Amino acid sequence: MPTNIRAICVLLFLITLAVSCGTQDTVTIPPSDTTQPTVVMDIHFPEGRIYTVTSTGFNPTMPTHLGANDEISLVAKGEDTDGGIQDIQLWIGIGVMICDPNTGDCVLTGPGLASAPAASNPDTAKQPGETALKTRLVSHKLDIRQIRGGANGVTIEISARAINFQGVIVKTTLVTLTWP
Repeated sequence: MPTNIRAICVLLFLITLAVSCGTQDTVTIPPSDTTQPTVVMDIHFPEGRIYTVTSTGFNPTMPTHLGANDEISLVAKGEDTDGGIQDIQLWIGIGVMICDPNTGDCVLTGPGLASAPAASNPDTAKQPGETALKTRLVSHKLDIRQIRGGANGVTIEISARAINFQGVIVKTTLVTLTWP
């Protein structure tokens, strides 16, 4: 089979799969939902290392010190199987330390209270009786080289939040990463 025909067949298969799977991950929003959503965040470190963070904690062997040129990927999943997920968010606070090479005095700014999520995947506002997704995903990349710039030190605080249609928020444990 010629390459372009094979590519078209694969594309049609993937579209069919996406359409058929997309309708199975929905739920009708109920007038009330007594269950909390769940939230999970994966932190992808260089060399393929992946660590999972939940609302109850994370693996204590997860590295917290970053390399000067690391790229870290964050992927979060919010789920509410009986009421639908309104939003999944990644909250990131970044603090930097700048030191004067002449005096050795250092100034630390942040991380402060973030005023908005760094990444979010909200659903449109919906009412009970309408259809919503049971699961929502969001991702974000952190380029440590870019974040640190000319700083002498960096502190990054990360958490994910899942929000259901009743406004119930569940957060992952706060993770703090540092360089150097």
